[in-house]
Amino acid sequence: MRPFARLSLAQQVMLIVALGLILAQSLNFALQLRERRGFGIESAASPAIARLVDAIEAGDAGEVRALPPRRGLRRTAVVASRASPVAPAAPRLTDVEAVLRARIAEGADAGVTEVQAAVQPGPRGGNVLIVAARLADGRWLSARARGPDPLGPVIAELALQTLVILAVLLVPLLWLVRSATRPLAVLTREADSWEAGRDGAAPAGDPAPATAPSDVRALVTAIGAMKQRIVRMLRERDVMLGAIGHDLRTPLAALRIQVELVGDEAVRRDMIDSLDRLSGDLEGILSLARNTTSVVRQPSDLADIAREVAAGFRAKGAEGTSPTAAPILAPVDAAAVRRALANLVENAVRYGGQVAIGIEAGERFATIVVEDDGPGIPEDRLPSAMEPFVRLEPSRNRATGGHGLGLAIVAAIARAHGGQLRLANRPEGGLRAELELALD
Repeated sequence: MRPFARLSLAQQVMLIVALGLILAQSLNFALQLRERRGFGIESAASPAIARLVDAIEAGDAGEVRALPPRRGLRRTAVVASRASPVAPAAPRLTDVEAVLRARIAEGADAGVTEVQAAVQPGPRGGNVLIVAARLADGRWLSARARGPDPLGPVIAELALQTLVILAVLLVPLLWLVRSATRPLAVLTREADSWEAGRDGAAPAGDPAPATAPSDVRALVTAIGAMKQRIVRMLRERDVMLGAIGHDLRTPLAALRIQVELVGDEAVRRDMIDSLDRLSGDLEGILSLARNTTSVVRQPSDLADIAREVAAGFRAKGAEGTSPTAAPILAPVDAAAVRRALANLVENAVRYGGQVAIGIEAGERFATIVVEDDGPGIPEDRLPSAMEPFVRLEPSRNRATGGHGLGLAIVAAIARAHGGQLRLANRPEGGLRAELELALD
């Protein structure tokens, strides 16, 4: 069933209809072949049976040869012999034998003990139909006729008929199914490429054509309305986040001023650290929420961004190498990519020391690679490392400056740019982080 599920709706419909037609035609094919073969054998056997019955009624093969042929029947010789002319290995024609036996039974005192009928190769090629009857004195009377016509032309005729039926039915059906599913294909491409926060609006997209089925048109309309609702929801969320940030930053700033007036140095330092952590959590949450979709793309040089971030950390005393790649232009939000790369480099510097930054460009994606020589991340924690508020203990804990949002923000920025964030431990030790960004 899995290979069938990989097919499109149009392909599945066409395959099912084609298989159904082929199955029906195969059954019809078999029935017609059987009928044609039976009719051919019956037509060939009738003259031979008639002459053989005449010979049996006459009682002597020599007299039969002098009998005039029946009107409408081909001249068929009747031969007397001591042995049956039917080869032992020849397939018997039971239907013909039944007809011959019934015809003989219509006469009186026939004295026939056995009948045989078969089609076997003739002496000059082709097939010969033989009907034979054994008399009471042991003699065999037999009549021969040309065998039934070969079934090759019949098979070719039926095969051509099947192809014509398939073409007549499948071509209009293909047009109908394609016209019905084309809006679905367009809708799939639009849904796959649509980014709600890219331009701040939801493209309405091409409406379904009037020839599309009503349920397809209803689906396209519903998807367009859903896009508009998502955009409105995201705009309301941005407004709400801005209000929350404003309402929380003001009291935090006021608390910071009051804390500075505390006389006890130790108490004042603990309170300031708590306020700093709270402010960091707030800014991280707001940044994570905004970076999930709110990106404004413009052609930017990824190699230049990587070198700029590396230079900033070297100015702070960090050790590492920066990329020397040629310019790689991509439609990205330069500020968001810069922040994502800064988060990766900051983690690498904090937990690894030596940092190496590289960039790789493919046909559809560009990948910025950040490697360090630190302890890495336990393999069982790699899948959850990019989730919000996940702190990797004991080395990556809050005491060393982490809020559990850095990698989550990087992953959100990567997804907003049509890519992803991949983490892996290096065989020689350390962590390898790959920030993948779409080039189109």
